Parts: sequence; C-alpha cells; structure tokens
Amino acid sequence: MGAGGVTVLSNGDYVVRSKYDDVSGVSNAGSVKLNSGTTGAEIASLNGDNAGDYMGSMGVTALSNGAFLILSPYFDNNIVVDSGQILIVPGDTP
Repeated sequence: MGAGGVTVLSNGDYVVRSKYDDVSGVSNAGSVKLNSGTTGAEIASLNGDNAGDYMGSMGVTALSNGAFLILSPYFDNNIVVDSGQILIVPGDTP
C-alpha cells in the first residue's frame, strides 16, 4: 500500500496511490484511496478493473479546488488494452 506515493490536497485530505495493489484477486489492478486529513479514515477507493491496469501509475495531480486527477496510462477500457484513463475526482467525494 502506498507504493506510488501520497499527494496532499488543498483541503487537507490526502490521496494514497498503490499501483501494484491486487484488488479482489485481480493482479496489479492498482488502487487510489482518498483519506481524511483530519481522521485518516478512508473516504473513497478507486480501483483498476483488469490485471495490469496499474491505477494511478502516472501519478495523482492535486487541483486548487480540492479535486484531483488520477493518471492511469495502462488502464484497459474493456475494448482497447492499455488505452489509458484520466479520472477527475471531486475533492468532496463521499
């Protein structure tokens, strides 16, 4: 967990990248977890769907409004292998 690094957001929360995380038996799906900067509790978890998605492997970019981008160039979109994905996640994700 956290092999990809930690990014602190402008609202004090933080994002933990684990690009090699195995999720529900899927090897190297990767995960990105949003955590409370106050309590440390997990707020949300976003995971790769396929083996080798390496969710967040190119990083997480914090935006000034508390939102963040998740950059995943190896993400499979169910049709094209390694098509990549950029997710915009609002900073107030429940």
